[in-house]
Amino acid sequence: MTTTRPFAPAQDSTSESESRPSFAFPTQQPTTTNDEKPSTTSATSATSAITNDHIPHSTTSLPSHTLNNPPRNNAPELQAVMRQAGVAVLCVSGSFAGRCSGIEKTAMGTNCTNAQYCHIPWPDVGTWKGNEGETGRGIMPSEQFQGLLQVLEAGRAAQTADRTLEEWREMVDQFLGIVPAVEGVDTQPATVGGVPCEWSRVSGTTPTRTIFYLHGGGYCIGSVAGYRSPMSHLAATAEAAVLSVDYRLAPEHPYPSALDDAVAAYKGLLDGGTDPATIVIGGDSAGGGLTVVTLLTLRDAGIPLPAAAVCISPWTDLGMSGTSMTQKAEADPLLTFADLAMFAGHYLSGTEATATTPMVTPIAGDLTGLPPLLVFVGTAEILLSDATRLAEAAGQANVRTTLEIADGMMHIWPLFAPLFPEASDALKQIGTFVKEQTGNIS
Repeated sequence: MTTTRPFAPAQDSTSESESRPSFAFPTQQPTTTNDEKPSTTSATSATSAITNDHIPHSTTSLPSHTLNNPPRNNAPELQAVMRQAGVAVLCVSGSFAGRCSGIEKTAMGTNCTNAQYCHIPWPDVGTWKGNEGETGRGIMPSEQFQGLLQVLEAGRAAQTADRTLEEWREMVDQFLGIVPAVEGVDTQPATVGGVPCEWSRVSGTTPTRTIFYLHGGGYCIGSVAGYRSPMSHLAATAEAAVLSVDYRLAPEHPYPSALDDAVAAYKGLLDGGTDPATIVIGGDSAGGGLTVVTLLTLRDAGIPLPAAAVCISPWTDLGMSGTSMTQKAEADPLLTFADLAMFAGHYLSGTEATATTPMVTPIAGDLTGLPPLLVFVGTAEILLSDATRLAEAAGQANVRTTLEIADGMMHIWPLFAPLFPEASDALKQIGTFVKEQTGNIS
């Protein structure tokens, strides 16, 4: 499990007189909007010697979030996040974790034997080399993933602009149906807090931890039925009872209907005797953004918060001002700017809320007091900036946050386990996080 420290600006650990190459952020500033304000904290340059046998390192403070397998293309959205956080290094975890124990590395000024705290200066340090002689600039996607990607890209090419909302809903429900359900996981409809929901549990078990799940779909599409198979895998992997919430959808039920339903179902769960310390809230895409605004609403109402939260490819900016909206437009096989604009228009139609309302766009709000967050996003997503800015905002608010960025992965890829190994690995990480945050109880 990769963890982080509360936000702290990085400090340069080397003097100007040291004759070692310096690796600094580019000097150009990213385009900003009212929802993406640059920090007044200036990033310092991380300096380090590079050899064929050592991972470059720095003795800076740990950043407020961890980046897994970061792309080596100087992506502006990642530069902006690290610059705003005052952090000039990235942490590496996952791919090389446990394989470079013999490589010199430091963390917070002390020797470290955990690979997750190896620091690589940004933006580019060449290749790195582990004990086993393995080098890399990110991990090539698996053949299974590339096969699925080809199918999705072909589908996107055939997509028509005049697809109706009902056609969207039918398509999305069928989409996740390609994931085979786990045998031996029972589903049971329920009404919790007056909201229709569905339980998923491994047969013959009585889990003592609960995952409160909010599906994706731009607040306009998606359903409990369509997410049934992925929820079966989540229940089995996390050894948890998954409560999937069938919240009302726009445009029939615009903001704040989805939020009201999420809050009512959570309160109903507590009223039924569930200990909040045994609950992890989670969601994907719009459900990931809804996860955060639900937490903000619960916090402001003084309702006990769950133990932790998981956000998969979260949509956290309905103003769609992130740089990845344009820079990742060609790479994203699932979402387009036009899709999100349509969904946002439906969700906000006839309401007083705007795209800068914190209960619509949580990165515009104060995230202080939220429980630990685990955030997943792929580099082939127009929502990449939404995830990185969420992690940065959480770090600024001293929220313990782990951000996992996966090379080449598409929107909501963890939900496709076990179709390709990257999804299975992400799901296992979610399961471990859930168990650890709920006390690893059984």
